[in-house]
Amino acid sequence: MNTISLLLCIIFISVAHSLTQEEKGSIHDECFLQTGVHEDNAAKALDDEFVDDPKLKLYILCFAKKVGLMNDSGEIQLDVLRVKLSGMISDEAKVEEMIAKCVVQKSTPEETIFEVSRCIHGNDS
Repeated sequence: MNTISLLLCIIFISVAHSLTQEEKGSIHDECFLQTGVHEDNAAKALDDEFVDDPKLKLYILCFAKKVGLMNDSGEIQLDVLRVKLSGMISDEAKVEEMIAKCVVQKSTPEETIFEVSRCIHGNDS
């Protein structure tokens, strides 16, 4: 799989819509090297199959922090998430419903962002 295909996987919750391809590539490269995520697991996330892989969770966490979706304390930045979801979903009530359903703090930041990503991806229709 090439880097472009993997980058598409990273956009699974549309946190990177406002980034240029160059910025996405830079963040991908940094997070990919930092976590050592297997490309197959990242590709599966593109198809809504979130493999329970610690490296994938760390990769998603790294990307989320770099785009401002999660702060260093491991808290989801609801204002950022709301803006990003609103870019995908025009129904404001649906956006709020997804946030209420999907944003649940877990025991670790990587678990939190992984579950938020899975939930949003499963409810984006």
